[in-house]
Amino acid sequence: MNIIQDDAIERWKNKGFYIYVNSSIPLEVFVLQIGNALAEPEKTLLLLHGFPESSFSYHRVIDTL
Repeated sequence: MNIIQDDAIERWKNKGFYIYVNSSIPLEVFVLQIGNALAEPEKTLLLLHGFPESSFSYHRVIDTL
């Protein structure tokens, strides 16, 4: 990675927070909430990704969505 992308990743990470899920295997989940937290379910979009991706994969399209 180059310095510019490293900075973009750091800015993205600073927008979110981690939640901890205690299950049989403790999990740390990064959450980034954008937009109106009180929006109706019909106007809510949930984006998920799988390993080895990260939410940073959405950084160029999130504003358009």
